Amino acid sequence: MNKLTFLFALTTLAFMGLSAGLWYSSQSDSTGRVVELETKLREAEATIAKLQKQTAATAPRVSGSSRTTHVSSVAGTIAGADASSPQATPAGTQPMTTAGNPGAPSSVGTVTTPPAVTDPRTLKSLAEAEAKYADLISQFQLQPDEKEFFKQLAAKRSEVRKRVVSQLQDPSLTPAQRQALLVSGKTELDANDAEMRQFLNNDTDYQKFALWENTEIERAQLEAGRAIFQNNGAPLNTEQEDWLVQNAFALRSNTKGVADPFNADSMVGVTVDQNYMNTVMQKFDADTNLLLQNARSRFTQAQLDAVKAWRQQQRVQVESRLWNMSRTMGTTR
Repeated sequence: MNKLTFLFALTTLAFMGLSAGLWYSSQSDSTGRVVELETKLREAEATIAKLQKQTAATAPRVSGSSRTTHVSSVAGTIAGADASSPQATPAGTQPMTTAGNPGAPSSVGTVTTPPAVTDPRTLKSLAEAEAKYADLISQFQLQPDEKEFFKQLAAKRSEVRKRVVSQLQDPSLTPAQRQALLVSGKTELDANDAEMRQFLNNDTDYQKFALWENTEIERAQLEAGRAIFQNNGAPLNTEQEDWLVQNAFALRSNTKGVADPFNADSMVGVTVDQNYMNTVMQKFDADTNLLLQNARSRFTQAQLDAVKAWRQQQRVQVESRLWNMSRTMGTTR
């Protein structure tokens, strides 16, 4: 993982620590930790700005064609325009195929070279999307035009999330207003999902994208706790990391009737009181025991010890998140 991807992961963690929605929280009361995190955020911004300059210097400048209107609408949303539903593919256009490229989608949606982007906010969002989805872009082996369009869709998705999470920070919102915001955001994300599915035009690749999105919290948690494995002399290989992320996500998704504090949809109308917090932590402990049990045949003892320490780190953060939710957003969501 390159430096930009690592720094962007830290930026993502910091943002999710302020959110009341779906994303990961890493809160600390230490002033020194806050200063350290702010410094890393500034470094991330500088690295992203450098990447933008490098991209601008090498990107081809060609005119758009049949997809120009569609791509422009995506860029406009990222830059702050009103969000709109995805437009249909213009009549008469044909899908772009990638025959001869075995690692790419068999036939991605209709794509032409997007127009040059100059808006600083949009450029930043595109650079963040490239860093966040670097592994997926590599797996899909997208052609240059396809890669740019993928980044447009991914950046639009991130901006919708950021806007909704920011709006949810308002403590004066009623439960009905919060639910209305969540419904509106979900509608936009569903439309984005439909665009992404049409673009990839391949169920296998779309499922890879969906899994990548769903495991964002676990991947961010693993990145934040990577030092635990290194310091324990028990680094994980790629296969083990994938297994850990996917199984931790599966356990979190199996709510067993307990609202997931990382899922804004499931938290609507939930009272965040001591009883709820105790129930969440009991489920977390049970999930940890099951995760360790399932990992025994795949991990060494040193690695299992590191997994246990990693989950303990998360436990502290989940508990902190719950207290923060009860204090800053009221007991009823």
